[in-house]
Amino acid sequence: MMVPFRLVVLFFALSSSASAETPNLSDLIAERLSLMRPVAAWKLENDRPVEDLGREAVVLDEASARAAERGIDRPGIRAFFEIQIDAAKEIQNCWMLRWTDTERSDEPVPDLLNEIRPDLLRLGDAIIDAMANDLRNGRRLEAEPEDFDIDCLKPQTAAALSAALSEVKAAGD
Repeated sequence: MMVPFRLVVLFFALSSSASAETPNLSDLIAERLSLMRPVAAWKLENDRPVEDLGREAVVLDEASARAAERGIDRPGIRAFFEIQIDAAKEIQNCWMLRWTDTERSDEPVPDLLNEIRPDLLRLGDAIIDAMANDLRNGRRLEAEPEDFDIDCLKPQTAAALSAALSEVKAAGD
């Protein structure tokens, strides 16, 4: 049977637009970590410390619960999010040190609770969804440390993030 040329073109157009709309896992992780500069600016402006153990516990518990719902092994996702939190603190501390050594620019500081945190939550969910999707489709979770080329993130932390990602498995694996 001969498939009309227009249907072939439509199929390829729809496939490429679907893949263009779905960011890959390393891009989502990098996007989430890139929000740490405005988080640091807010914390500096509001005289808040980088480390917030209560908030970190909430993030870890919520990520673990969401991952379990999506069929991801809890210990692996928890270890990954712990390293992601360490990376976030590293980036925030770096920016705060830079800004105490030099004057911070007059760029507006977005509100953590109403502007930044919703994006962090959305990206955290998207990361877990992308992981679940990849695992469900038999793809191994992996990224190169270079995929996390974010100002203030040390190469060894990017490598640890990459290694932790590769250890995330589907529940029961």
